[in-house]
Amino acid sequence: MKRNKSLRIIAFLSLVFMITLNALANILPINGLMTGEISDSYFNLFAPAGITFAIWGLIYLLLTMFAIVQLKVDHDLSVRQNLFDDLALPFTISNLANGAWIVAWHFLRIEFSLALIVIVLFCLLLMMFEINRTSLYNNDGFFIALPISVYFGWISVATIANVTTYLVYLGYSSYLLNPLLNLGDDIWLLIMLSIGALVMLLTSLRFKSRAYGLVFIWAYAGIYLKLTDLPLRSELAYLPLIPNVILGMIGFFVLVILLVSLKIKKDKYKLG
Repeated sequence: MKRNKSLRIIAFLSLVFMITLNALANILPINGLMTGEISDSYFNLFAPAGITFAIWGLIYLLLTMFAIVQLKVDHDLSVRQNLFDDLALPFTISNLANGAWIVAWHFLRIEFSLALIVIVLFCLLLMMFEINRTSLYNNDGFFIALPISVYFGWISVATIANVTTYLVYLGYSSYLLNPLLNLGDDIWLLIMLSIGALVMLLTSLRFKSRAYGLVFIWAYAGIYLKLTDLPLRSELAYLPLIPNVILGMIGFFVLVILLVSLKIKKDKYKLG
């Protein structure tokens, strides 16, 4: 692809836009509502403890590092520069969609917020494929793969959470899905946790990304903490068992990350 630094500048500015809008969402706040307040109003068990969202600070830091490096890339590293050129467009779209998500979320347009977070997820998936098929230099894993992997991991979890919120928004009363949507919150949580575990397994192995898996451990630990603070409800028969299920899934995630580490080590040995 033709080198295009202007597109990388736009990518950097789009990140500034996204971070600024996310900050203003709670500083103003937009539409008089806090981001977490909206999430709490659509109560569901997949939502993690508030402290879990501190990961956004790490994500913003990593993405800022990525955005600065892609502006200052050395001109003699043609492969690296071409990679940044290829990543600039999906990165820009993901940032704009993330900013639009904040607006849709704060104006309670949950259906639009779901569509927008899927766009963010798709853009990050494209970036992961692009990074995965490019031979990176020694430090590029830290400056390129790590920021996108961590962000992709969190958006993967957030997409599942957004789907769950959308189902609550529908009131579990869709005509076509009514028999399924009448499941209890505890069963829905088990379904969503299982979907997340499958996504973590397939994606971590496909992209050989330990960072992606670690994000799921963080998110599931947050869900565990939230559940342990909830009072027991007689209509949710499986709720007392779910924290132990989550701990089992976290143990499974650790095994997946160890497997990914072995695959990476094996690949390096072959190249050596």
